[in-house]
Amino acid sequence: MLSKQGKYIKEYEVTSKLKQIVLARISQAEIKQARFESVFSYFFVVISSIASVGAFWWIYQDATQTGLLNSLSLLFTDSGAVLSYWKEFLLSVTESLPVVSLVAVFVSLFILIFATGNLSVVRQNKLKLSFSN
Repeated sequence: MLSKQGKYIKEYEVTSKLKQIVLARISQAEIKQARFESVFSYFFVVISSIASVGAFWWIYQDATQTGLLNSLSLLFTDSGAVLSYWKEFLLSVTESLPVVSLVAVFVSLFILIFATGNLSVVRQNKLKLSFSN
C-alpha cells in the first residue's frame, strides 16, 4: 500500500491476542483517566464547598458592617415608609451592597456546581467502564 509520503507501508494481520491486548490497555488507560478526573473533581467539590461557606460568612459580615441587614429589616417592619421613600431606600440598599463578597459567593457557587456536574459525569463514565470489562 502506498502512503501519502510515497513510502510503502506493510499491511499486518491483526491477531485476536494482539487485539485483546490493545483493547485491554485502552480500557486500563480510560479507567486511569476516569480515576484522575474523579479525584480532581472531588478535590474541587471539597475546596469550592469550603470556599462557599467562607464566602457566605464574608457576605454576612459585610452586610452587618454596612447596615444592609438593618435596611432590609426595615422592609419587613415598616413597609409603608419604604414604599413612600422607595427611591431613597433603593439608593441606601445599593450603596451598602457588598459587591466583592457577592462576586466571591457567585464564583464559589459556580465552581461548586460545575465540579459537582463534572463529578457526576465522571462517575457515570466510570460506571460504564466498569460494566464494559
